[in-house]
Amino acid sequence: MRERYNIATDVCDKHPPAKLAMIHEDFSGAVREVYWGELQELSNRFANVLRAHGVERGDRVAMLLPATPETAAAFLAVWKAGAILLSLSVLYGDDGIRHRVTDSAATVLVTDAENADRLDASLVEHVLVLDDALLVGASPAFACAETLADDPAQLYYTSGTTGLAKGILHAHRYLLAHMSTRTPETAACRSRRRSCARVFGRCSLTATRRCRSRAA
Repeated sequence: MRERYNIATDVCDKHPPAKLAMIHEDFSGAVREVYWGELQELSNRFANVLRAHGVERGDRVAMLLPATPETAAAFLAVWKAGAILLSLSVLYGDDGIRHRVTDSAATVLVTDAENADRLDASLVEHVLVLDDALLVGASPAFACAETLADDPAQLYYTSGTTGLAKGILHAHRYLLAHMSTRTPETAACRSRRRSCARVFGRCSLTATRRCRSRAA
């Protein structure tokens, strides 16, 4: 096991800026190519925004956002800052969102204009609406936190079928376990420069279906 490891450094910053990172298709069918350089700059800018709002190593940052490249950059920014990501689906009910935010003791909620009114702003220190204006003036340079593989990175919650949803904390090293058990299907997706990561939107579902049909 690596002693020092940061998810954002491994999955984002190590790549050449001119290399294609993802092909994102939104729900209207619009297709967009996103390169690593764009994700690197966006995540650096957002990491600086988090720092400016007092986010430090170990703080919880809740994200209530749809699946877009900007959301992916925001996730990466949390890890660059050494903070802990709490990813919230926009499909959650308001009560479920409130429970996860309060139970996790999140200090910041990052959302978009469409979902900004779904949570009482007094439950967190800051509510940030992720748009172009938020990142204007933020530096595109950021020194990624030197985290240990065992440092906490992401907080998941159970489905709550037998009571309130319960938090499960994962360290940065959890990604290494996923990488070591990847399947031929996900490897084939990577070779065609498609991401099978859920965060990257509907494109990921399309790519996964294609991989499975070709592997059958």
